[in-house]
Amino acid sequence: MVNRKLMNAFRYEPEDLFDNTAGDLSPTQAQALSAQQLQRGRNRYPIIVGVGIAVALVSFFISDNWIDYTLSQRQLGFSVMVIGWVILLGLVVNTVQLVSRFRQDLVSGKVEQLCGTMILQPSRSWGRNRFWLFYKGTSFPLNQEQYEAMENNKQYCLYVTPFSGTIVAVADMTAADTPTEDVPSELNR
Repeated sequence: MVNRKLMNAFRYEPEDLFDNTAGDLSPTQAQALSAQQLQRGRNRYPIIVGVGIAVALVSFFISDNWIDYTLSQRQLGFSVMVIGWVILLGLVVNTVQLVSRFRQDLVSGKVEQLCGTMILQPSRSWGRNRFWLFYKGTSFPLNQEQYEAMENNKQYCLYVTPFSGTIVAVADMTAADTPTEDVPSELNR
């Protein structure tokens, strides 16, 4: 019994699920994960460059006219410059960690199986609808299609990469070919 709605929402095929039940990332999923890693990195680069340029400009203007400023202006300028550098450093470190987790997932080629009752919860943040899946204290972001493909408080098996915590497949536990026992797992996040 195959749940096409789940397969379409999470973009996997029965062959992928077969590999996942054996604890492996399928070649198709590895390719998609690699593309996702590249896209997430690309989405962050303009932000990093923008913050970097802003910090560089503030640093330049502060150092260029340093003598002309009053003490309070210098303190404010220095504070803004330090905060900017800290934000920039945080963005760079976070992006490097994210890319590293994706790479670790690709190198390991493994998935973890999380089976049990899944809690779904919508929220609104920064004017956008967000969707979440909760399993035993761990939260996973979902897109709207994935959220709508699942039912709240229902038994599912999630197949998740161990380092980035990316859901690569979801199986309905009421299907005949899905394991029904609760499989404990710890994510290395």
